[in-house]
Amino acid sequence: MGQYASPYLGMGNNPVSRVDPDGGFWEYDSDGNIISPLGGEFTHYMHQKNGDTLVFDVGTWSTTTITEGESLIRGFKERNSNIDWSTITAEFMFGGGPENSMIYGDNTMNREIQKSPNFIEALEKFNETDGSKPFKKTPDFGLMGVYLAGDNMTAQMLGKVTYSFYPLGGKTLVLGTDSKSNNSFDPRLKLYSYFSGNSEFGNHSRNPNRYVNALGDTRQTYMFFINH
Repeated sequence: MGQYASPYLGMGNNPVSRVDPDGGFWEYDSDGNIISPLGGEFTHYMHQKNGDTLVFDVGTWSTTTITEGESLIRGFKERNSNIDWSTITAEFMFGGGPENSMIYGDNTMNREIQKSPNFIEALEKFNETDGSKPFKKTPDFGLMGVYLAGDNMTAQMLGKVTYSFYPLGGKTLVLGTDSKSNNSFDPRLKLYSYFSGNSEFGNHSRNPNRYVNALGDTRQTYMFFINH
């Protein structure tokens, strides 16, 4: 039998030995060190050497892999269950809060996402598959998306989102990725930046020395479980 690299290598090839005996969630780096009690129960997120993230369900011993998951999870600050679209928007506009936010589990925003037309479209496409493999979908938004979202302000704020579905032990892990930037907030600024040559009106990272720091880029990852 040929040799292979086990996805549990970072766990000493034994993920159960690193599982919290109380059943809590933990996040591990690629060397098996606990780096975050990000949130949730009975699920462990193990970053791999190649940047992927192995997800381990304690109850069923099921696993799935989030491709390049470390860049979407590690260092993201978990927000409380009451955070909503207005907080994310205000933090972007005025430069407050973390640059990278994790909205995890059963909370206000994730419940609103599940009622949004874009998510429903992505879920329908996932349900057309046999549900055994990861699936990714980025529905269009545009003017029709604005109309269909109606008074769902979470959907309006998110706009175009990439949703990924990961089957895991009789349920599905959903991961949505979004970002806020100067040009997505007001597309006219992109044109002004281009024609004027003034990069201050383009997309940029947060920097207290910049005049328009309040509109610095932010990123959000939304994670929750749904039943098959």
